[in-house]
Amino acid sequence: MKHTEEPWFVEEVTKPNGDVAIGIASEQFDIVCVTLRKVIRKMEDAERIVTCVNACAGIDDENLRTGYVKELEKENERLKEIVHNLDHRLITNGEWSKV
Repeated sequence: MKHTEEPWFVEEVTKPNGDVAIGIASEQFDIVCVTLRKVIRKMEDAERIVTCVNACAGIDDENLRTGYVKELEKENERLKEIVHNLDHRLITNGEWSKV
């Protein structure tokens, strides 16, 4: 089964009795709704869930399970180091130095 399409967002509703409901939803569906008395930590958790889901939009679930995002972060750091080193080799006339 495919998950609910992004983007997701967090909703907070205070009920007449003072309880607060935190919901995670998309444009199409309410995904989950929890009624709580202590909201601060749960709201932070809900916002983190939504942030992670939205950041992973378009990435296959199997890739997420196997650490794909962490591998991308490692590769990104490696490439940034290469670019940094190349930048230091560039000389003023636009030619690459062999240093």
